Amino acid sequence: MNVEEYEQVKILLEESFFKDEPLGSSSGEDIQKCNEELNDNFHRSMIEQEPSIVDSFAAEAFKAKDNIWGKIVTVQIKALREGNVYERYGVSKVLLSNMTTVVPSMRGKGLGTRLAAALMEIGRNKGFEVMIAFCTSFYSARQKRAMGMECIYSLAYAEYKDEKASSDEEFQKINGEEQFVLEDIKQGLSIVAVDATNSEQRIVGCTIAGAQHDGYLLELLKESSDDAEHSSWRNMLALFNKASTEANLHERYGVNQLLITDMTAVDASMRGRGIGARLTSALIELGRAKGFEVMVGFCTSFYSLRQKKALGMECIYEVAFADFLDANGDVVFKPPAPHTHFHLLAMRL
Repeated sequence: MNVEEYEQVKILLEESFFKDEPLGSSSGEDIQKCNEELNDNFHRSMIEQEPSIVDSFAAEAFKAKDNIWGKIVTVQIKALREGNVYERYGVSKVLLSNMTTVVPSMRGKGLGTRLAAALMEIGRNKGFEVMIAFCTSFYSARQKRAMGMECIYSLAYAEYKDEKASSDEEFQKINGEEQFVLEDIKQGLSIVAVDATNSEQRIVGCTIAGAQHDGYLLELLKESSDDAEHSSWRNMLALFNKASTEANLHERYGVNQLLITDMTAVDASMRGRGIGARLTSALIELGRAKGFEVMVGFCTSFYSLRQKKALGMECIYEVAFADFLDANGDVVFKPPAPHTHFHLLAMRL
């Protein structure tokens, strides 16, 4: 699965997972609308840019769309997309020279050129194959060209119209659940099932999976909002973290990373054909090929529990939904029978 397929996967999850997944469907909230502020750490990640940086730029532009920073970022997004850097050079990351400055009293002494040359050398030593630069100044463009950099995209300021960042759906804030799914997909461990008889190659099933280190769920829980609007997502994180902690997963299996299958969804019209089991089997094989030693599955549904047990996964932790309480002592999740327990399953690969 790749990020380009996410829009199809998102529809599939909305129609075939969130509506009938026991925790989400019993919470009384629409999980897909539980918005959670993105924490982009934008400036901390400015040096090593992967293709997903375009989305980070977009999120920044949306949040600052009415000020000059948002407008500048929007221009940079346009350049990154239309310059098509990653495909052009066949790389998965680039070194980005985002801005260079020299104090007025020291200008004209070649400091800017020496800084750029030093950055190039660092880039080579760090294993980067390509360096790119945003040049909003005539002088910075002239300097970079003199150092051998090629102009691959230009735009006249007079031709750039004041576009509202919010007009692009990609700029919209997304909820915590969706961000979690996207981060999993970017790891390249999630799998889709495609209807080969359909000329449009319609996605009819998916399993969302990712690598998780010890403490990852606790980190997500700490970063999540604790207001009422986000309570469903936060409650699920709390349950998953409780299970992972009490099962002592990493110490139990003596590994630093686990392959986690977070959710599996199959289109309602395609159920009963073993697609869910085949997706899980494919994930097991992928996990082995990627060098994972252990795979873990979170099961909120009685049926997902039964399927994973049939594939050889062992239940190592369970808790009754009736026993999982909030700070006020109230039961958090009340799914209908036969979904009475949350189970955590695992298997050595």
